[in-house]
Amino acid sequence: MDRVTRCLQLRAVAVRAVEQLPAKHRELLEHYAAGVNAQLAAAVPLEYQLLQLTPAAWTPADSMLIQLGMARYLDGSPNADRARARLFDGLAKDIALFFSSSAGVLDMSVDGSLLPPPPMLPTREQLDFRVSVNESGVQQNATGVTPPLPVLPAPKETQPGSNAFAVAGSRTKDGRAIVGNDMHLALMAPGIWYRVRLVWSEPTAASSTKELTGLSLPGVPLIVQGTNGHVAWAFTNLTADLSDLIVVEIDPTDSSRYLIEGGSEAFVKSTATLGVGASSETIQLRATRWGPIIEEREDGRLIAQRWATLAEHGLDCGLFELVHATTLEAALETARQWHGPPQNMLVAASDGRIGWTIAGTLPLRAESTLVPVSWRNAPKWSGIMDAREKPMIVDPVSGVLTSANQLSMIPTGNLAAVLGSDEAAGDRAHRLRELLEARTDWTEAQLHAVQLDTRSARLLRWRDALIAACASDTSDTTDAASAQVLVDSLAILRAWQGSTDAAEQAPVLLDQVRSATRGVFARELANLSDMRETGASARDLSSALDDEALLRILEVRCEHLLPHESASWNAFARAMIVQAAAQSRGKDGGFRTRGDDNRAWIRHPAADSLGAAARMAEMPKAPLPGHPTSVRVQTPTFGASERSVVSPTHLSDAILVTPCGQCGLPTSPHFRSLHRYWQEGLPYPLMPGPATQRLELARTLPPSAPETPAPEPAPVTSPAPASPPVSRN
Repeated sequence: MDRVTRCLQLRAVAVRAVEQLPAKHRELLEHYAAGVNAQLAAAVPLEYQLLQLTPAAWTPADSMLIQLGMARYLDGSPNADRARARLFDGLAKDIALFFSSSAGVLDMSVDGSLLPPPPMLPTREQLDFRVSVNESGVQQNATGVTPPLPVLPAPKETQPGSNAFAVAGSRTKDGRAIVGNDMHLALMAPGIWYRVRLVWSEPTAASSTKELTGLSLPGVPLIVQGTNGHVAWAFTNLTADLSDLIVVEIDPTDSSRYLIEGGSEAFVKSTATLGVGASSETIQLRATRWGPIIEEREDGRLIAQRWATLAEHGLDCGLFELVHATTLEAALETARQWHGPPQNMLVAASDGRIGWTIAGTLPLRAESTLVPVSWRNAPKWSGIMDAREKPMIVDPVSGVLTSANQLSMIPTGNLAAVLGSDEAAGDRAHRLRELLEARTDWTEAQLHAVQLDTRSARLLRWRDALIAACASDTSDTTDAASAQVLVDSLAILRAWQGSTDAAEQAPVLLDQVRSATRGVFARELANLSDMRETGASARDLSSALDDEALLRILEVRCEHLLPHESASWNAFARAMIVQAAAQSRGKDGGFRTRGDDNRAWIRHPAADSLGAAARMAEMPKAPLPGHPTSVRVQTPTFGASERSVVSPTHLSDAILVTPCGQCGLPTSPHFRSLHRYWQEGLPYPLMPGPATQRLELARTLPPSAPETPAPEPAPVTSPAPASPPVSRN
């Protein structure tokens, strides 16, 4: 991972970003770095002790690197482009778009308006598995029994994302606006966020007292999600097409140069040193006019990544200014102006109003790219998008805004080259709106319960499609040994009401059906004559197939899309259920439950190095409710990194639930002290309780400075966050 990351040359980007910051933001980062370094001098963190390393001094550039690291983690477009490339190499564009698109029947925008319909199913003239596969030389099997398939990559459901919603005063019990957020990230101990409440005085300001309450990201002096007492804000990842992968060709006459229109130009070369234990390794880095080289293919061609975040002025600390936003419009405009990891931002204001906008750095380019493209066909970039082009919604008629990484709006203008290809399915956003529009007397506690909803419309659609397919004709090609398995499985599916709670068996069975179906269609596509010429395997294609496309095929059940090894859709559905049932059994022979498959695996990254003491660095391995397709997104290692429900002027009612605890030291009583609330879905107050410790900061004057007394410090409700440093090798 370090080798690949170094190719992006992020430290140089971070240093440049610090140099371009306004003086007040740069000064804040410098003070923050001084605090981190003072703590490092006082006590070396456990992680460095275990690795026997000495941490380097923290710098403002390290804080910018934290933002860059988060941006890279959240941007899935390069991986999506790579996955789709195999499909587009062997299929017509319309067919490849159908199989890779997440657009579905439940899609709707942030304010509830309808979005463009999903791609049409392929016609018989475009794709016919009953003919095309046979012509490729693959023998048809009319028995209806699909042979077992190897385990293939899972559906792309656990991409970093989030749920967020805002309800206006017209939909709450007493007219307050409320915003809710649960940000979905990889789960580990300690949790990624640090709970903070800051109160301080600014004597020169019109309002002398400022406050910020919410979550900070260690390494950055910023409240990422929270409130300033006037507005409260929430974020979800903007899952959009944010970068291009450019296929670069080396000049055949000079390997130090690469081809461009009309000739060639030299690579910009540099080196990086990787620390490997006590030794080190130097690697060679190359960059082009399009961006850094991140990959070298077997055929000698190179891949450069053109990424908006790496662009000039693509990263800043503009969100620092949220502390001064006292109105809905001011908060939204601050977010629009900020450059960083692109996000949907939802805001609730003290006057009962709500709004949404897109924050972060967006590319300004001629068109989107869905796959790696040759430098000869690379779209023209014109820098980064101006804040005025970012959309904004205020005061929606419904009084509800929902964002769950779905397509936020119908993309027009320059946004059409960014939005519309990499978004998540609309299931979670649809379910949130369905729940939120059901009443007009919401409270924080009730909205917290919405965040725990485990109903999966996606799995219900799969269940309904399977049952309909099984009843589509009266023929029965199931052998006697499988008959009882089919009866038992269908009984579980028919009785299921859509919950993904830990005790449910149907979600396990349906996930196995989805996996088996994905394998069948990946193999069907791999066996098409044009696809066979590309050399793509079923495994290569599997990760690009979107679950929505496969589900729609099963719902419609066109004859020409029936996999060639099945005699009928009835036979196909039965075969998938029987095969899935075999993969859904526990050690006792019975069907596993969702909780059996979804036990928490949340631990400190260094747990393995602790030997027998590793359990000290883990959270309880409890069975967890939820599913990637429900509002309560949950897998053993991925899910809600926090759950918050906040009205900016009613903080005594606000809720903030975080996994693990407030301390990162496994031996501390605070390492897992908050985890039960997260695990069991219980509310926990945003505001801190009674202080148990107090830290007073006093200014130390240099000897030559006049000895004037420092002003009395403002009360500190809770200590400032301790930020774990990152070693720079």
